[in-house]
Amino acid sequence: TETGSVVELVTEDFFALSPEAPFDFLFDYTFFCALPPTLRARWGEKTASILRPDGGALLTLMFPLEDDAVASDHAEIAGPPFPVSLEEYTRALQPHGIALDEGFPRESPHTVERRQGRELVAWWGRH
Repeated sequence: TETGSVVELVTEDFFALSPEAPFDFLFDYTFFCALPPTLRARWGEKTASILRPDGGALLTLMFPLEDDAVASDHAEIAGPPFPVSLEEYTRALQPHGIALDEGFPRESPHTVERRQGRELVAWWGRH
């Protein structure tokens, strides 16, 4: 690590989280797909509220990807994991001023074989 760098890992109820200061970086590693789809809008609102407004970054690992028609059907879907789509992430984040960074989403060269074609990574920020 660089001198003066601080990394804080937080394990709390995400929706009850009230940090003293907004985070510079959030990493959503399949958290979105673990939430019932009816909580996705609330996830977007909370994510925006705890992410630093001037340069905070969000990295998402989107899995299991499905067509938006499947992912946005909030009827009784078995899960978790619940199916996700790029459009579902966008609908949750865009109303709060968070958008995809240029060149994203994209496939990762580190995706395990059984997830290929069903997983993307994306950087998001306020633009």
